[in-house]
Amino acid sequence: MAVRWRGGRGASRGAASLMERDSFDRLRTATAKVVGTKQTTRAVQNGQAAVVFVARDAEDRVTGPLVRLCRDRRVELVWVDLMHELGRACGVEVGAAAAAILSERQGDGRSG
Repeated sequence: MAVRWRGGRGASRGAASLMERDSFDRLRTATAKVVGTKQTTRAVQNGQAAVVFVARDAEDRVTGPLVRLCRDRRVELVWVDLMHELGRACGVEVGAAAAAILSERQGDGRSG
């Protein structure tokens, strides 16, 4: 899978917002996903992540290693504006720095 860098920390809102909405729909409806930087990193390392979402307002010391791993592993990366928006899209009441949709061939149907 090719890396598609949608936005980035310094990206403008315009077109990125439309892509984020489409991506949020994919994340909301995904049957297999993980939430949180540690679980997302583990999914990328294990080859299970199809798409990774990272919040722009998360601390770089937290998300930087995950972003580099996604680049190295050629995993699609989608930037979202706010941690609380990402958390809400994942169905949790708190913000999330990162989340991933698991690939269908390797996902086990669990979320969390």
